[in-house]
Amino acid sequence: LSATWNSSAPPGTRVDISQPLEKAGGWFAYPPRQLQDYADMVSNVVSHTKGKVACWEVWNEPDLPLYWKGKPNAAEYKAVLSIAYAAAKRAAPAAQIIAAAPFNPGDPSFIKALVKAGGNSVLDVFSSHVYGQMPTRPEEAIRKFRAAAGSEPKPLFVTELGWVTDDYSVASQRKAAIYAVQA
Repeated sequence: LSATWNSSAPPGTRVDISQPLEKAGGWFAYPPRQLQDYADMVSNVVSHTKGKVACWEVWNEPDLPLYWKGKPNAAEYKAVLSIAYAAAKRAAPAAQIIAAAPFNPGDPSFIKALVKAGGNSVLDVFSSHVYGQMPTRPEEAIRKFRAAAGSEPKPLFVTELGWVTDDYSVASQRKAAIYAVQA
């Protein structure tokens, strides 16, 4: 996500923590204004943590307007991923770069567009967020994700997993606990 000093957010954009996340706004969800500044930041952070942090996920759910302001765009995300990949590898060649997970792994359109834009060349690992309330069962979502990721095999990390138990959920608290243990 973007730092305040390098966000492409309109001037004066602030985060309103009194609002639900989808209405809170915020500079962090806008792509970086200057990619070279973003690369410098990535390089500095990876250099500082070299030997302590092995994997870096670049962004969060860039297919969702909540986390990628404007219209989410796989080619734009690929540009950010590319600059982060190059900067991290210069700082720590063994660093593993993880492509940000799409919001709904059962919808492969963003991953297909990222692969079509050449994304496989600037990532080491794909990431997936799998939640039980998604319209697709977790196992099916992962199968669809794998198919969308293209023929070049890359590891897949599930970096978020769960079953929400609020009003729109498909799981009771007991079922959610059982599913989490089984996962």
